[in-house]
Amino acid sequence: MKTLGRIAAVALVLMNAVPARASSSAGTAGVGFLKFPVGARAIAMGEAASSTAQGAEALFWNPANMGAGRSVDLILNHQPMLEFMNYDVGAAAWSNGFFSTGLGFARLTHKDLDVLDLTGTKVRSAQAFDQQFAIGAAIAKNRWGIGASVKSIQSKLDDASATAVAGDVGLRFPGFLPNLNHALTVQNIGSTISYDRDSYPVPLVFRAGSNLKVRNAIFSVDAMKARDAALAWGAGAELPVYSTRAFRFKLRGGYRTGEADLGKLASLSLGSGLEMGAFRLDYAWRPNGDFGDSHNVSLGYQFNLRSPDAPTKKPAYKRSNESGRYRLPPVKGK
Repeated sequence: MKTLGRIAAVALVLMNAVPARASSSAGTAGVGFLKFPVGARAIAMGEAASSTAQGAEALFWNPANMGAGRSVDLILNHQPMLEFMNYDVGAAAWSNGFFSTGLGFARLTHKDLDVLDLTGTKVRSAQAFDQQFAIGAAIAKNRWGIGASVKSIQSKLDDASATAVAGDVGLRFPGFLPNLNHALTVQNIGSTISYDRDSYPVPLVFRAGSNLKVRNAIFSVDAMKARDAALAWGAGAELPVYSTRAFRFKLRGGYRTGEADLGKLASLSLGSGLEMGAFRLDYAWRPNGDFGDSHNVSLGYQFNLRSPDAPTKKPAYKRSNESGRYRLPPVKGK
C-alpha cells in the first residue's frame, strides 16, 4: 500500500495530472516540476523573485536578470520533496556587463519504486524522474534588460517517457523611484509532452514582479498565473543583520497565496543568507502540512572579471647605459 501511495504521489508531481491549486483549467498541463521554485533565497522570500533573482539563479526566474556586472556566477541547489523525492539544480552564468549567457540543469528524482505482481511479490524496480537542460542569453543597459532561454525537457515514469522543448522570455525595467525595479516574465512557452497516448501542454506561466530597495533592505512582490492554476501572489523581504567588508548575514521572510490546502502555516517561509567574500550560503524553511517541513539549501560562488580598460600596474624599468639591459630604479634613501 505504501508503494502504491508513492506511485500515486509521483504521478501527481511528475505529470501534474491534478494540480494542487484548483482552477477552471486544472489537469491540463504536464511536467509540473517546471513550476518548482529554484534557490533558497527565492523560496524564503515567498517566491517573489522575478525582479530579485540574479546571476545563475535568474535563468529559472527571469533570464533578463542574469547579468551582475562583469562576473561569473555559479549555483548549486538541493531541495528534498516529500520523503522520497529530491529536486537538484546546478547553473552557471557569465556576464561582461552588457551581454550575459547562462547554462542550467534541474532534475527531480525519486527513489526506485518496487513493481509488485498480484501476489505482492516484487517483480522489478521502476524509475521516475523529470529533468531539464536550459541555455539563456540577455542584454542589459543600466536598469533595463531583456533575456530569453530555451530548455530541453525529459520525463520518465516507469516505462513511459516523453520529451518536449520550451522557452522563457523576460524583461526588467526601472520604476518611477530610483530604487524601484519591475520585471515581466513568460515561462514555458512550448510544445506538448506525451505519455503513451495522453498529451499535455507544458505549464505556461506569466509573472510580474517588483522590488524596492530601502538602504540595504529589499522588499519584493510577485503575481503569478499558470495555465493550470489560479492567480497566486507572493511577497518577501530581505533584511541585513550584520555586515562587514568580508562577511554579511541576512534574514529573510515571505508569504505566498495558494497553499491553504497544505495547512495554515504552509503559506509562510523563512530563511537566511550568509556571504563570505565570493561564497554564499542560503537556507529556506517552509512547512508543508502533513507532508512535513521542507529545508532548502543553496550554495553560490561569484567572482568578478577584470575590465579590459582597467589599468595594470607594471614596475618601472630603466635602461642601463653600461650593459644595455633593463634594471629597476634605485630606491630613494639608499
